[in-house]
Amino acid sequence: MELRRYWAEVREIERRLAEFVWVRPFAGGFPVEVGRAQAARLLKAGTHRVAGAEEVRAEMDRQEGMRVEGEEEVRRRRGVAVVEVG
Repeated sequence: MELRRYWAEVREIERRLAEFVWVRPFAGGFPVEVGRAQAARLLKAGTHRVAGAEEVRAEMDRQEGMRVEGEEEVRRRRGVAVVEVG
C-alpha cells in the first residue's frame, strides 16, 4: 500500500474517534484505553477493535478490584487492620 494513502486512511479513522478510545485485541487480551492516534493505527492494522460498553465496564471493575487488593496487601504488610464498627 502506498505510504501516503495509508496515513490518509489512518488520519480519516482518527478524525472519527473520541480523544480516548477503549480497544480490544482480536487475539484475546483485555481492553485498553488509548489515545485516538494510537487507536486509529491499531484499527487500521486490523489487530484491534473498538471495545463494547460491557467489555469496558468489566475491565474497569477488574482494575478496581486489583487496586483494592493492592491497597489491602500494603495495609497487611504494614500491620494495619481495617475494622468495621457498628
